[in-house]
Amino acid sequence: MKRATWAPAAGFPSGASAVRGQALVLVLFLLVLGSAVLIHLFNAGQLIGAKTRLVHVVDAAAYSGAVIQARALNFHAYVNRAQLAHQVAMAHLVTMASWARFGDTEALQLAQSNPPLGVITSFFGVAHGTAYAQSAGAVGQRPALARAFDAHDQTVHQVLMTAQRAVFNTLAQSRLDAIEAVVAANYDGTPPLADVLADTLPGTLRWQSGSARESLRAVAAQAVAPYDYLGPRNYIARSLLPVSARCPWLRHELRRNGATQQLGLEGWEATDTQSWHALRSNQWIGCYFREYPMGRALAQTTGNPLDVVEEIEGMVEDAVPTDFSQEDFWRWATRQSNWNIFGGSSNPLGQAWAFTEPVRLGGRGLPANAGLSSGRDSVRFVLRLREPQARLPTTDGSSRVKAGVDKLHIGTHTAGGDMAAMAAAETYYVRPAPRPDGRGERANLFQPYWQARLVPVRQEERVLARSLQGFK
Repeated sequence: MKRATWAPAAGFPSGASAVRGQALVLVLFLLVLGSAVLIHLFNAGQLIGAKTRLVHVVDAAAYSGAVIQARALNFHAYVNRAQLAHQVAMAHLVTMASWARFGDTEALQLAQSNPPLGVITSFFGVAHGTAYAQSAGAVGQRPALARAFDAHDQTVHQVLMTAQRAVFNTLAQSRLDAIEAVVAANYDGTPPLADVLADTLPGTLRWQSGSARESLRAVAAQAVAPYDYLGPRNYIARSLLPVSARCPWLRHELRRNGATQQLGLEGWEATDTQSWHALRSNQWIGCYFREYPMGRALAQTTGNPLDVVEEIEGMVEDAVPTDFSQEDFWRWATRQSNWNIFGGSSNPLGQAWAFTEPVRLGGRGLPANAGLSSGRDSVRFVLRLREPQARLPTTDGSSRVKAGVDKLHIGTHTAGGDMAAMAAAETYYVRPAPRPDGRGERANLFQPYWQARLVPVRQEERVLARSLQGFK
């Protein structure tokens, strides 16, 4: 007898087939879900890679911009130091021109025996007599000095000042060019958009012309201070024996005066005089000194000697005579309110004669130059790089991934879904070693100690960037 068996009715699937059908749906669902997850992970990786790249590039670009600033500030420091060196050289040339003129005039007095060589030797010794006799060898040096001075002046005004002004005017653009070059070097095609935010460069530097050159003049005065050749050249030699019974304590004097000084903002001036002050006496004024000018010189870069004559001891109120055959020296000299013929240490007549025949070397005075605004010790800026959403390297060209009717969103937290990165950089002043005197040193444009570094972005800078650039 056959066992009865159950068989599914026609048109219905078997149990195994139903299970396989349900498993297929689940597999398909898992495949779709896995594909979506893989695409999401791929896009997330792409965005993370793009963000990392953007952060590295913005750091490199910001640092490069700070390096350009440091180089520019150090360039200004080197140029300002070069300007000071030229001022020291020009001060020496003016002094040498004064000495040359001094030698010329002393040689002229020697040739005229006014005063005689024997008088100087007998009263003040062989050394002074020999120096007086050798003055004839100094004639004819001024043309070469004038040419050398003009060469310095051309370098100061047409080379150094022009180059410094060009760097001063183009610093902001040069910094931006460097930033854009770094960004472009790290991206093929269209680079991210670069914005400079929270910038302290404007107002940090100032172009110092006119009366603002006073700061350069003050530093130039310090630069020439160590040179004895430019310092005071004052000396008095006195004869050994008494001269007059009315004043036996007084002697004949040989006075040497000289100095190199700044002529305001217009350059340099040097004066050199030497006079024999012969002790005389009479019943009207007693003992006095009759001055016999020997060497005398005034060398200037610019200006009118009448503009500065009041600053020189020995200002004259009458026309200065070249001889006193028509009037006694003491009568004429007593009319000059600032003259002292009874003592002192100056050579007023020699100075007066020098001012009537100055040596002019030309020149255009102190140059305009770049300076640091008061209170500024660093230059800081914030750089932002922004990559538009359409250029982000995701599967559909954006930061959104489509999966069925829904969307898996990978946000970039910026306006419009763009990706952005920020970096702050600073150019700062620091000495490589402490000062020998142990004192601190403020930032300046005379020492090339400017360096660059990356610094943290401040919270207020982030807030400012959001408000200005559309951050959420």
